[in-house]
Amino acid sequence: MKKERCAIVGDSAFVNELEQIARLNGYAQIDTYPENGLADLIIKLSQYDQVVLGSQDARLNLSFYRELKALNAPLHPLIHPTSYIAQDAKIGEACVIGISVQIQERCQIGVCSVVNASVVIEQDCVVGNGVYLGAHSGLAQQVTVGDMCWMGKGSLVMAKRKVGNYASIGSGAFVMEDVPDDGEVEGEGSYGMTGYCSCCY
Repeated sequence: MKKERCAIVGDSAFVNELEQIARLNGYAQIDTYPENGLADLIIKLSQYDQVVLGSQDARLNLSFYRELKALNAPLHPLIHPTSYIAQDAKIGEACVIGISVQIQERCQIGVCSVVNASVVIEQDCVVGNGVYLGAHSGLAQQVTVGDMCWMGKGSLVMAKRKVGNYASIGSGAFVMEDVPDDGEVEGEGSYGMTGYCSCCY
């Protein structure tokens, strides 16, 4: 089926990136709505083949998602065509997958999550709802990331670790132990060096 119209909700520069991905996905017309313009979008909802949530506030995206989901809005994930998604991976509604991402076998990504450029998610990872994975970050095998987590650019979580809900991991951080709910890991360093060996990745 030919794709005709896409709506994007958001106020930030991130919307420009979403427009580019939408064009690469074949949309002939892309309309943008400010974050305070959801009511206007709802009036025209039946005109769109896809609605993309582009706020940089994950809580706001989830709030919009719940409201639009109740109206049967087309909240398909927006995936850059250069990215690799394994056939048995599950990508939640209203997710954004950026350029050159790799999501490997048996992974699950929750709704409204953003996976930025060149992120690698290895086998059997579970990523929650409203998660932000910064460019060039990575999850080794069997990592679980809770809801509303933020991972900065170039950060890495080692295999079989758990990152709790609302946790924040700084850019360049190297996480080798579990991170609790609401935990914060500083960037540009290692978290939990005890017991590390080269086979852990």
